[in-house]
Amino acid sequence: MKVSILLLICLLGLANAALPRIVIKGQRMFDPTTKQQFFCRGLAYAPLPLTTTADPLGDLASIQRDIVAFKALNINCIRVYQFFASSNLDASMKALDDAGIYVLLDLFDPQDNVNRANPQWNTELFLLSQAKIDHVKSYTNLLGLIVGNEVTNEIGNTDASAFVKAAIRDVKAYIATSGVQIPVGYATADDANIIDNMQAYFVCGDASSRADFYGINIYRWCANDQTFVGSGYAAITAKYVDYPVPTILTEFGCIIQGTAGRFVRNFTDVPVIFGPQMNQQFSGAIAYEYHTSGNELRPEGNYGIANFTNGDTVAVLGEEGNNLAAQYAAVVNVQGDSTMDNYTPTPKTFNCPARSATWRIAGAVLPPVADVNRCTCLSNQFQCQTAVQSTEDITPELGTTIGGVASFICGNNPEYCANIAANSTTGVFGPFSMCSSLIRTSLLMNYVYQQKGKQFDSCDFGVGASFQEVVTSSIPQACTTKYPGDSADIANVQKINTATSDVDVGNGESNTFKGSIISGNTNRPSGTAGTGTNLSSASSVAFSALFFFSALIATLI
Repeated sequence: MKVSILLLICLLGLANAALPRIVIKGQRMFDPTTKQQFFCRGLAYAPLPLTTTADPLGDLASIQRDIVAFKALNINCIRVYQFFASSNLDASMKALDDAGIYVLLDLFDPQDNVNRANPQWNTELFLLSQAKIDHVKSYTNLLGLIVGNEVTNEIGNTDASAFVKAAIRDVKAYIATSGVQIPVGYATADDANIIDNMQAYFVCGDASSRADFYGINIYRWCANDQTFVGSGYAAITAKYVDYPVPTILTEFGCIIQGTAGRFVRNFTDVPVIFGPQMNQQFSGAIAYEYHTSGNELRPEGNYGIANFTNGDTVAVLGEEGNNLAAQYAAVVNVQGDSTMDNYTPTPKTFNCPARSATWRIAGAVLPPVADVNRCTCLSNQFQCQTAVQSTEDITPELGTTIGGVASFICGNNPEYCANIAANSTTGVFGPFSMCSSLIRTSLLMNYVYQQKGKQFDSCDFGVGASFQEVVTSSIPQACTTKYPGDSADIANVQKINTATSDVDVGNGESNTFKGSIISGNTNRPSGTAGTGTNLSSASSVAFSALFFFSALIATLI
């Protein structure tokens, strides 16, 4: 009897054991316990309009409700597009773990990310990412972190990808200090004009900045009678033969309208994706999507495969949900053609795309490391600075004024923007271009204050000013630490508290701010990343003018 009880205890322990962290080896993912290849049979999980601040994983009741449907769907991973460091995710992640489900998380949400319209990678975003990483790093069923989702979606904003890649570099470095292995990747749009350059760019250059995995949001199989070749799947698969990192179809499930209305998806591409024609190049796929909310107004129709009854306490799969469940059931036991021990990667080497009419990035050069210490060190040298010291305290009105002041100073004195310029098309990045919006503006205000003879009113641009005693007249060496891959021109950093030339503040008499040049767009399609703010919502649009001038000046210096 004692033996039987002991055996029962051991079996219960195994049943509740945490899922192992998935291991990456070359182009493939493996379960380190079974040594078999891991394929994500996935589902996009976005239950809320992504403009809200609610956390999908913070709602345990909904997670428990949906796990019942997840099991019926035969999935083993979900993609969640936003989460917050302030939410308690322990219970939900444990419930998903117990159900055998891995979670692929988008690190940034649509409100705080690299904005394709005015791209930047700065200390504010990096600190946010650190808090989020610390919040989830202990979960062994964390499949990976997506640092950007379709941030670049056309030729005109390819320059934004340099800032995403800088984020990958810094996020990977931070994770390395935690003692755990969490893959960091990117999800790209399947756009013929950019897909080849994007594919090469995120795995080129120094290993520290390469993506650990790569995702493609693909909508090609747009009829139930499609074929591997006719759908375009053959063409996309050929591009990823011997790709150096795993690739996942991070969204799939095309919808088309017929004369009688929207076609019901049978997901007949699932056996192809998980079969021998594609499973050597792709580590699974994520169907779009579980919920119906937020997509009712899409012109192509609703992607949701589940509905909710009984006061939203019960999930019911629709026809498409049942179709997906059947397709996934047929590939549950797919193991691939290799094990972790007998697989030998043969990765291709990709060169970074050259700058061209269709690629607006200068080779492998990246923005500076988002070093909080460098920026704090700089701010300690200001004799004149903004009174507000946190972007959280910026009201919409003050944000507009601050942004206008920055563009006003740069417009009249371009040379002052050299230290904060960030231009991935020319590959020119100022050493403090990654500092917070307020520190960058304070640097400009301090320049004016020094050049106007430290007159009290020369620090007043209508944004409120504060003063501090600073002994040194130049930026200390500690503020200009260089890192491997850091492209900042540290050698040419200007002294900040020594008058060296006259300053033009626009009217020759005073620093009274006469106007602002504001640009940008805060409208975001629901569920789309890469279009959100980089700072607080109050100051993001206001600072877009500053980055417009920074980019312009960078092309001239």
